Parts: sequence; structure tokens; C-alpha cells
Amino acid sequence: MSGVTFESLVARLTEQSVPITELIDMTARLQASGAIDQAALLYKLWEKCNPTDPLRYVAGFNLGTLLSARGDLAGAKVAYEQSLAVNPDFYPSYINLGNVLERMGDANGAVTQWTTITQRLAAVTGPSIEHKKTAYKQIGRVLETNQQHVACEATLRQGLTLDPTQNDVAQHFLS
Repeated sequence: MSGVTFESLVARLTEQSVPITELIDMTARLQASGAIDQAALLYKLWEKCNPTDPLRYVAGFNLGTLLSARGDLAGAKVAYEQSLAVNPDFYPSYINLGNVLERMGDANGAVTQWTTITQRLAAVTGPSIEHKKTAYKQIGRVLETNQQHVACEATLRQGLTLDPTQNDVAQHFLS
């Protein structure tokens, strides 16, 4: 990281206010150099040093993504839950929390997270449509895997109602 040590980054986080954008830059450089564990530690430290920052949900989400990629599913679950506690309208955390729960063997918990998105996103905007489509696809996939064909069909139908051009969803629906 060209002259910047991990210790100096830790000192900077604890001695002064560091905006979330700088934290993301710091952790990206650590990740690029292969120091994933150190990047995760910086996110955790930043959250402790910034307990009232309204953007803590971003740090929690990024931490969850790092931990999930490292296979620390329990840690990722906690990070996503904390992200949602700060901002329950940050839908990518629901999607990723559902993925983590599924990987942990909790298909029902995963479906619950994705269903939350479909229920909370009433407004029809570009991002909300994409989040809803993703949620319906995830729910349908898990229901199909668990042999819940009637519920799967109903879920896929809802997804196709949002966007009938989803060839991958249409193919599952018709099969």
C-alpha cells in the first residue's frame, strides 16, 4: 500500500473522523494487496468509532460481503443484520442476508428475507424493480430446490408480472 501501514490506518481511524468513502478506499487497497482480514478489521473498528454515523449500514454491508466471501457465514449474518438495523430500507442487505442464510442451510429464513423486499418495495422505480426481480428469482429458486412447486410457480408468476422479458424466469415457469 505504498508506504501506508495497517497500523497507521488503525491510528487514523481511532484518532480522527474518517468518512465512509475513505474507509472504503482504505479497505479496497487492503483487499487488493490480499489483506482481507485486515480490511474486515478496519470495517469493524470504523463501526465502533462511529456509532452514530448514518452510513454505518454501508460499512456493515461491505463487512458482510467480505466475511461471506471468506466463508465466515455467521459473521456475515451478523454484519448484514446490523446493516439492516441501521437502515431497513437498504435492500441489498436483505438479498445478501438471504444468500448467507441459504448457505447456512436455513432456506426458510432466506425466503423470509427476500419476501421482506417484495413486501416493502411498493413504489415502482428502476432500483426497486431490480431488487424485487432478484428477490422473486431467489425465492423461486429455493422453493423449486425444496420441491415446493405450487409456491414456486406463484412466485415466478409474480416476478414475470414485473418484467415479462426475463427469459431465465420464463423458462423455469414453463418447465
